[in-house]
Amino acid sequence: MKQITINDTDYLFRIGVRDDIDIRKSYNQLVNGIFEFDFEFWHEAGYWTDANVPYVLIHNNQVVANVSVNHITFERGGVLFETVQLGTVCTHPKHRNQGLIRFLMNQIFEAYNSDTTSFYLYANENVMDFYQQFGFNFVPENQYRMKTEPCISTFSQINKKTLLQSLQDLRLLSEGNPYTAIAMKDNLGLLMFYLLGPFQDYLYYSSSYNVLAVYDDVSGILFDVFGKTKVSLDTVASELSNAQSLVLGFMPYASLNVSKKSVNYDETALFVRNQNPIFDGDSCVPYLSHA
Repeated sequence: MKQITINDTDYLFRIGVRDDIDIRKSYNQLVNGIFEFDFEFWHEAGYWTDANVPYVLIHNNQVVANVSVNHITFERGGVLFETVQLGTVCTHPKHRNQGLIRFLMNQIFEAYNSDTTSFYLYANENVMDFYQQFGFNFVPENQYRMKTEPCISTFSQINKKTLLQSLQDLRLLSEGNPYTAIAMKDNLGLLMFYLLGPFQDYLYYSSSYNVLAVYDDVSGILFDVFGKTKVSLDTVASELSNAQSLVLGFMPYASLNVSKKSVNYDETALFVRNQNPIFDGDSCVPYLSHA
């Protein structure tokens, strides 16, 4: 932690907040005030790992700005690629337009090899110009929709307590998605942020196929599927869907029942600094890898 001055105001710059109770509490207050969620449940469950590192500025003992570094490994075409995703970018309303995020971004670039490290983030149209100043370029993604044939389902909804208590379910998460062409690897921590938090009501398990699915029947999005299985994605999707199609939260291998279109999830766009093969050509970064 070191003291710095930006526009005649003194701040403390700190890397990491997880293990300091008071700083973590203040950090969660900032995040909750901006995004209406926090990370305390994640910490208490023991899944906030060193793969997620907030870079923060502190003023009068309060965290007032943050950019989080997320280390993400992807596999595509049998090759592993290391990336750094920037997320949870936020500033307290009283400290905006003072260059705080710019300072944090530059600190992150100094901590890594900024010429070779592949950085990426998601941004809406209001801040696109800001990130482009740092060398981030817009990269289009596809959305994939699969036709389904509603049928008798072998899937039953489970809750997060069952997920945590079942070693079998946790093993399925480690086995990954057998249908995706781009896979996030070895990041149980980020998966559990979603599954214990905002997506805890989207958990479905099939004992017939030994598959865990993350599906929202309101939006009709199949966010992810976990487990080594020979059953087809068409079968899994049809058993989960209550309509004639569903949207996939990942890029599937070729299927006759899948169509694609260029679209941005959640009205945000993907921006990349130092292009990486993960983002080349037809691409869809798995939704559950968004940080």
